[in-house]
Amino acid sequence: MPFIPKKEREEIDAGRKPRTSGEKCYFHYVRMMKRWHRSPRWTTASEIYADVVATPPSSPSWQQAKELAWQVFFALHVKPYEIAKMEKNGDI
Repeated sequence: MPFIPKKEREEIDAGRKPRTSGEKCYFHYVRMMKRWHRSPRWTTASEIYADVVATPPSSPSWQQAKELAWQVFFALHVKPYEIAKMEKNGDI
């Protein structure tokens, strides 16, 4: 998953190409988080998800890492955001 050791994160952030599935997941997760921090709203989550499903990476391992990054991102950030909205605005 995306929470790889700090040393590996720094190497990838400095430009080293990700090699393992966790490093590839981290690579995608960082990009999702940057977009989310700029605008934490449902529209942003929808745009990120559209990118996950509509823009397949060059290999199956990169696609799998991108989808796993999305799942972690959704569970940790989008779902809590939606729960807060439901508590504020009421359930359906």
